[in-house]
Amino acid sequence: MFEFPPSRRAANRHLGDARRPWVRYLFWFLPTLLLAGCAAQRPTSPTPVPFRDARPSEFELSFVGLCVPPARWEQEFAFYTQTLGVECHSRQGHWAVLGAGWEPYVQGRSRGLIWELFESSASDSWSRSPITLGIAVADLARFAGRLVQQGNAYGASDSASSALPSTRAASVNLTTPSGFPWRLWENPTAAARSDLHQPEILEVTLRVEDMPGQIRFYQRLLGLPPTAGPEPDSWVFWSHFQGPALRLVPGGHRHQRITAAARQQPALAQPAFLGFMVRDVEQSRRHLNAVGVVSLQPATHHEWGGTDCIVADADGNAVQLFILDTEHSFGSAKH
Repeated sequence: MFEFPPSRRAANRHLGDARRPWVRYLFWFLPTLLLAGCAAQRPTSPTPVPFRDARPSEFELSFVGLCVPPARWEQEFAFYTQTLGVECHSRQGHWAVLGAGWEPYVQGRSRGLIWELFESSASDSWSRSPITLGIAVADLARFAGRLVQQGNAYGASDSASSALPSTRAASVNLTTPSGFPWRLWENPTAAARSDLHQPEILEVTLRVEDMPGQIRFYQRLLGLPPTAGPEPDSWVFWSHFQGPALRLVPGGHRHQRITAAARQQPALAQPAFLGFMVRDVEQSRRHLNAVGVVSLQPATHHEWGGTDCIVADADGNAVQLFILDTEHSFGSAKH
């Protein structure tokens, strides 16, 4: 138990003896009354979920896979690389790594999401992605004007960015040819890009149906309670200090895998899926299974140089837990 140093204890005892009883009681109860009044005006926050085995850096939101039907893949790829000007880091057939690739993350130079484009016929069964990805740009008007000149339409909005809560910024919402939603907002800081050659995805919005269940699930993964978001009934999680914000908002629906393809490849059956880097895939899976999280695929080693497993969040979205075979940077520590 924490104790004051002897000099502090003696000073406090002498001060207490010198006061009259009613004065002592006033000083004891006044802070309690003030705190109670502040608590009554504060919005209710979700109940913290104890998960002692997962520190904040044990699960790191670091990857997003976008899944496109075969007939739309080339059009989707051209939209990213030609219309938006995103760099293609590497490509093999209907699979591509976009943006800067894995090197900045592995070397600890960036904590934006790694972004890959997959081909998946099973993703046809999903009408709308529950995930929206967000990127900050330095000059939004210039960028949006260029899109209009190219004949692209977008929806405009004016909202506070949850990834940069101290900044009020205009934003635009884009939809790709396959229907995937993106959000671009203006923020003239060092983190914002003048173009989208190597964008940093620093905001993920997930529309949910079971808000209490999703809060419990992602709190177990990230090890930290959420903070209230700018929209009503929205909550924001932080993977770590420089990582992307995960924002939960109402408006989603629970997903059920009713086709054989969706059950065999649960992640690729979605328009998009999130991936969390972990230190030990099998141990992480066991921890989550012990608190009721459902496994969709067991831990498996792959030719791409890593091990992963797939679990389901409270709305049934497939979530990937993975680890790379090579030496890499994890959070703030070289691992």
